Amino acid sequence: MRTVRCQPAGAISTWPGRTSSPSSASRTGRALRATAYYEFLYDGQKGTRKAQYPDVPAGDPTAWARAIAEASEHLSDPSTEDVTSRVLMGLSRTGTSRTAPEVQSALQFLARQQCPTGAFWGRWKVNYLPATAGVVSAIARLGDDLDKDLTQRALAWIEGCQNPDGGFGESVDSYRDPRLAGTGPSTAPLTGSVLQGLVEGGLERSASCARAAAYLLSAQQGDGSWPNGDCVATLVPPTLFYVYGGSCRYIPLEALACYRDALARAREKDVQS
Repeated sequence: MRTVRCQPAGAISTWPGRTSSPSSASRTGRALRATAYYEFLYDGQKGTRKAQYPDVPAGDPTAWARAIAEASEHLSDPSTEDVTSRVLMGLSRTGTSRTAPEVQSALQFLARQQCPTGAFWGRWKVNYLPATAGVVSAIARLGDDLDKDLTQRALAWIEGCQNPDGGFGESVDSYRDPRLAGTGPSTAPLTGSVLQGLVEGGLERSASCARAAAYLLSAQQGDGSWPNGDCVATLVPPTLFYVYGGSCRYIPLEALACYRDALARAREKDVQS
């Protein structure tokens, strides 16, 4: 078993000054303005959580709606690495420069949150592997330097987590014990997320990518889909999780397409040179 020493989840402070809800966390376009109806303060060492709810008058059916719309500070969800990376991906699609103040602020936030291992904690997906792959993808899509220490450490950590079968997996137990970060039976959705991060991180010709792609192809079912396995999304760590239904159908497919296209571009460059 690998030993991973990392800061506890509760020490991680997303998009600085913004909020997110479970439903909006996967939507980069709305992540800047979305609000949460609770704030969970999670102590990663003790495995406890504390919920704070706003003081909403009883008998007023519109009170909760107003409270959410106002997005006061006590309703906010702490900044997280995975939401921050998704927002950065969304900004990259709009043509926002990596030198823009908001982008630089987010990149500085991510640099502060990186674990000593090179990994990043995941609030909305289980856990360090998808979050770390997402950060790499965000940096790549912004056109930032992939050779910088943050990115290379993240990529090296991801590659070190690959299972013998070529896939990647992670248990929900990694929320309670960070030493279990990046460990668990391989699943197709998580392997797809990681493969895309590796490819966008410039490793499309690596053995890690080839093995991950081979795992996905071997795991594909007769109807063209993939089994979900134990892959779950996170509602409230470390105790509440849910199955994100369609992820086992589209994530592996997107990853394989990303891998195929990256290899084609690399071969074209070889021919031109």
